[in-house]
Amino acid sequence: MNYVLLILIPTLFYYVDKLTNSRSYIFEKLGIIFLIILSSIRVNVGADYNTYQSAFYRIKLGIDTDKFGYGFFLLNKIAIGIGGNFHTLLFIVGTINGILIYFILKDNVSRNYRWLAMFIFLGYFDLYVYMLSAIRQSLAVYICMFSIRYIYTDKWFKYLVCVLIAALFHWTAIIILPFYFIYKYLLGVSARKSLIFTLLLIPVYFGLMKFSALFASLSPRLNYYLVLDNSTATSSVVIVFMALIGLIIWNWYIHEYNLNYYITIGEIDFEHEHTEVVSIPEIALLIFLVSKIMQNLYYLGALPRMQVYFYCFLPVASVTAIKRINSRWRFLLAIIILLAVLIEFYYKVKLNGQYYQYFKTLLD
Repeated sequence: MNYVLLILIPTLFYYVDKLTNSRSYIFEKLGIIFLIILSSIRVNVGADYNTYQSAFYRIKLGIDTDKFGYGFFLLNKIAIGIGGNFHTLLFIVGTINGILIYFILKDNVSRNYRWLAMFIFLGYFDLYVYMLSAIRQSLAVYICMFSIRYIYTDKWFKYLVCVLIAALFHWTAIIILPFYFIYKYLLGVSARKSLIFTLLLIPVYFGLMKFSALFASLSPRLNYYLVLDNSTATSSVVIVFMALIGLIIWNWYIHEYNLNYYITIGEIDFEHEHTEVVSIPEIALLIFLVSKIMQNLYYLGALPRMQVYFYCFLPVASVTAIKRINSRWRFLLAIIILLAVLIEFYYKVKLNGQYYQYFKTLLD
């Protein structure tokens, strides 16, 4: 039941905000507040819940746990400093993430479609529910998503600061640093050139793999992520084939359906009319598809962790896809996406039943 509330209540608030068109966005904010509260009072949700709970009390006792990163260590100390418990920490993390989610949707999705983006964001298992377990990386991912506003506004230093802050919570955020220039370049080219450019990341990936052992030797913490070990994951020709089909569809779709999209960040408006120019969320989805090919050609421990920085834009990219097509087909595509999200969520919860089957809270 709590999963139903988690997905539907914020979505309904966002939908009501669309209907009322309030200048203060009050219902969107209420949806975020509900999300913060529910995520803060959860109990035993996620594989790493007990790990982080144990870390909190170890830090409280003064035991060194700096392996969790300086940013996360600081949040623990703040929660302890104000006399709080582990759920105080969850509230702090939930508040930061909630504020970031609010601005991510506000920056990248027009008001009429934000309710749908919120539904996909909460309903797609790996984007929010899984992140309730991956607490540190959730902070890193949402900070990196927020930072793309500085690509649009040409504020590279603020982008750099955001990514470095994200890396204080999870080092994999570093992978996002060069994408300032990649995103900036691809924003000005066609879908076909974007596809060709992104495919060039595959030989770059194989080139960098030669140095993975060197990087892993620098720190025991990096060894887990940078080991080249095909035995830890099964490569799949089917997944490679599906990713290639996805790339073909992506290229055809963006080439076929020109986009009229409008982004507002602060006081600055960005408008692109009747163009094949690709939005950043669509570029991120393209990079994710290419990374799936990399992962199944040769497995790198860090790659699945890094992919989340790209597929996290799925809600925005999905809404953008709906806006690209003829209006008479939009409703049908929206229904298909909603059903696909619900089916995926149901089976992911069942598959990970040991940690996610029940969304328990302090009120249960």
